[in-house]
Amino acid sequence: MAGGLRDAGHEVSLADQHVKACSLEVIVSETVSAHPELILLMHSDYNRKLEESILERVAAALATALPDVPLWGFGRLDREHAVAAAEAIPSLHGLLFDEPEFPAVALATLLEAGESTDSLPGAVQQLGEELSVVEPERVDMDRTPIPAWDLAHPSHYGFSPHQQGEDTVFPVLASRGCPFPCFYCEVRVRPPWRTRSVDAVLEELSTLQARYGMRSVFLADPTFAIQKDWAMEFCRRVQSEGPRGLRWSCMSRTDRVDPELT
Repeated sequence: MAGGLRDAGHEVSLADQHVKACSLEVIVSETVSAHPELILLMHSDYNRKLEESILERVAAALATALPDVPLWGFGRLDREHAVAAAEAIPSLHGLLFDEPEFPAVALATLLEAGESTDSLPGAVQQLGEELSVVEPERVDMDRTPIPAWDLAHPSHYGFSPHQQGEDTVFPVLASRGCPFPCFYCEVRVRPPWRTRSVDAVLEELSTLQARYGMRSVFLADPTFAIQKDWAMEFCRRVQSEGPRGLRWSCMSRTDRVDPELT
């Protein structure tokens, strides 16, 4: 999200409450002092009841402190859960869903030009007394922005021991979502499985190394190797074309891995 907005020419500040371990009062004070023209709050609190959401309390406080600033939520949610989140957090002007980094850039552009957001694809917003939902547009996942890791450095976030090397591990998404409907997994409430090309992923790896000196990567796809041909091509090409000395790991299902892939 931050990378896409910055690539589009917008100045971006990013704050992770969990990393900063700050109070609600500090969050509001720091946001006010930044003089924002748009506030985006990430909806990632899926393991709590919506009415008890941290996001709801933060949104209400920011709406009171900055009533004239557009206040939007965003999350990689399907339509049903996006509507539920928007209903549960009435302080938000709207909520971006599906692949939210794409409509976020469109939202910032519309607001900067003083134009209406009523027809913004991939948005749930309050129009009058009713919620309006505009379906998302089909997006090219190869246009996924490179994350702005200088604003939220991966060193702040730990990984499991089998994923963690001796240096900082950078998460990379080669695909999003999962076609398997496991009842215990939150991914089932997300949009459908979508993948990027091997070319796009290799380009991101090279960019991360050039910008941040990246040496270790965790492919954070919920299920790696859904398409065996894609996985085989990636494994072959990352060895010959990927950054030198790259250490990478991933997650998958046992039924998606065979002797040839291993």
